[in-house]
Amino acid sequence: MVRDRGGRLSPLAPLPRATNMQTELKPREQWDEDEQHDGRPKTSEIEVLVFAPAPRPALVTMPNTLSAMQAIVGGHITCFQTGIEGTIGVCHDEGILLGFTPCRYIEKTGALIFGPFFIAGDGVNMHSLTPEQIAEVSRVLGPLLTMAQVFRAMERERETMREIEQWNLEWERGES
Repeated sequence: MVRDRGGRLSPLAPLPRATNMQTELKPREQWDEDEQHDGRPKTSEIEVLVFAPAPRPALVTMPNTLSAMQAIVGGHITCFQTGIEGTIGVCHDEGILLGFTPCRYIEKTGALIFGPFFIAGDGVNMHSLTPEQIAEVSRVLGPLLTMAQVFRAMERERETMREIEQWNLEWERGES
């Protein structure tokens, strides 16, 4: 809590201005070139594996743009960990809320993915999957979702809820 100009305590009072800060903003073109920490330049197209509630993933070459990513997943995107080295998953941010069909269960992370999604190479910028990553992703995520996987995901969710309830009880009693 801080005091506002009237001396009242306020969580929303403006912060004091920094007087000795020097901020140098680079032009975007220069920033894109300077910020390639993984040694891979941003490419205009990338090869990804696209998953849908279908038997097999499809290897697709897509533009490396936000609008292309949104077109594949059907709306706003969010990223998730795949549990596979050097890869990142991208799915619809609200797939479960919009009633999308469960598509795949990611055993290593416990994530149940709803609706279409894709897997790309992970780094400073998304990049194409390597042949080794394509093989590993296809092996791990290729099979269709089974009911056993859905039940495992539901049980994991129940365990998390029990832990949260236990923490809340301890907090209410002043034990934490």
